[in-house]
Amino acid sequence: MKCNKFIGRNFAMAVITAILIVIVSGEVAASEGMEHGNMHRDEEMAKQHHMMSLYAQVQWKINESLRKRDAKAVEIEAGKILITVPMLKAMTPHKNLKEQKVLPKIAALFEVEMKAVAAKAKKGDLTGAKSAFRRAEKRCDECHTKFRD
Repeated sequence: MKCNKFIGRNFAMAVITAILIVIVSGEVAASEGMEHGNMHRDEEMAKQHHMMSLYAQVQWKINESLRKRDAKAVEIEAGKILITVPMLKAMTPHKNLKEQKVLPKIAALFEVEMKAVAAKAKKGDLTGAKSAFRRAEKRCDECHTKFRD
């Protein structure tokens, strides 16, 4: 009986998380064509919003893969983020444009952590991968606090 409750709770959390991802993705897609105070071109903003939506989905997949102890999936998902880092380093932020030179530095540190996630997952070190991923998530928070939220 306890197993059924555990499965039910996990299923409910997965459904709630999926709904939240769909809602956030919809909000991002809805604002894709908007300009933020003439600071960005529509095309650039659309790329940024698409990338942030991708990050939210991949973050969820990495956390699920870590929970399931699926090192290969963690490695694959980390690789999806690593492909986008050059674009992240070149982004124009939403706010604090005078501090824009900090963005590539944060992105570079994010890249280091994501490379560590992929490398540790490849070696089967899920504890190390999880620790590196937590540090990478802190880089996301740092960047969003400074340039977005």
